[in-house]
Amino acid sequence: MAYKKSKVRKWQYSAIILFILYLCGLTYFLFFAPFLGRTGDEIFYLNGLPLYGGYNLEPFKIIRLFVVNIDIVPFHMFFLNIFGNILCFMPFGFLLKAATGNKLPLWGCVLAATGTSAVFEFLQYFFVVGVGDIDDVILNTTGAILGFLVYHIFLTLVRRNKSQKSD
Repeated sequence: MAYKKSKVRKWQYSAIILFILYLCGLTYFLFFAPFLGRTGDEIFYLNGLPLYGGYNLEPFKIIRLFVVNIDIVPFHMFFLNIFGNILCFMPFGFLLKAATGNKLPLWGCVLAATGTSAVFEFLQYFFVVGVGDIDDVILNTTGAILGFLVYHIFLTLVRRNKSQKSD
């Protein structure tokens, strides 16, 4: 029985390390990645709203602007804004759930993702490397929830596989 506990602990330690590395990578991606224009050299406007250096506190405003103006917005900007925010935070939910030894409830993941995303958005606004956008918080939190659910599916499949092998 002690072997099984140490194996779980090793997985948790690995998940904690991966989570920290993920957060470091996400920080680089959100603040320093030159391919995302994080240098501040390019300012793109969408219906008069700057996509760098501004803020948006109206839920779904930027999402709606991207969808309504899909014909004039470069596809990569549309994809990065909508799906990129979701995909970038899926590992957050997955790794956070794994790092807590499957003890974190969904509401805990939602609070952690919302808080972390809000801090990132404020810092992007403060350092003028993006827009402080409530829509990004919503999309990031959605991604974390999906990652959390993917972890549950993953864990269910692993447990099912183990029980089939022991039969």
